[in-house]
Amino acid sequence: MRALGSLSELIFPVRCLGCQVLGIEICATCRSSWNQHIYRTYGDIAGKQFPIYSSVKYSAVASKVIMKSKEDSIKIADELIISSLAHSLTYFQKEIGIGFLVPVPSRVSASRKRGRKYINRMIEGVGITPLDILTHTRAVRDQSTLSAADRIKNLEGAICINPEAHQKISGNNPKISVIIIDDLVTTGATLSEAARALYAGGFHVLGSVTACLAKPVR
Repeated sequence: MRALGSLSELIFPVRCLGCQVLGIEICATCRSSWNQHIYRTYGDIAGKQFPIYSSVKYSAVASKVIMKSKEDSIKIADELIISSLAHSLTYFQKEIGIGFLVPVPSRVSASRKRGRKYINRMIEGVGITPLDILTHTRAVRDQSTLSAADRIKNLEGAICINPEAHQKISGNNPKISVIIIDDLVTTGATLSEAARALYAGGFHVLGSVTACLAKPVR
């Protein structure tokens, strides 16, 4: 078994997620760019603000970690995302409150290609079962290359609550408190659209938690 492991390392050598240096999954230099803090920003829906808690500032290294986790399911990248989500969530729950964790829905085509619902899996990694109630009402474009204005247009009215899921959990209950979960906040357009759909469905949106923050959304 040791020989097989050595052979595997020769054929597929371990490289740093960030800089591709040989011999380690993430080197000390790149690891320092994935430095967990707490960043408190805000999203907006119909003029009403909601808090967003994030752990890591977006960078070239963060971009590679997210892509390796999201698109390639690399274990160490998954672990970094999960750890940062847990870090953000801990502060959010202490300062804002506790609620069900609702993942931002992935595009169906993306989930099929990845073989998993990405944000759902990250929430499960924190040790919590996600409240998977949001879905897309129509096809949406990949947000990564869009401007802030185009992101809003792309997502406007594009997310809704799955009627069957809503009926199962709501019943005669009072408003259910929820926290929206995503890997990255940039302009806040995705989180705001998710919040709009949840507000419209009668949920109490406490705010949102993400692993990374690209820039303030206020």
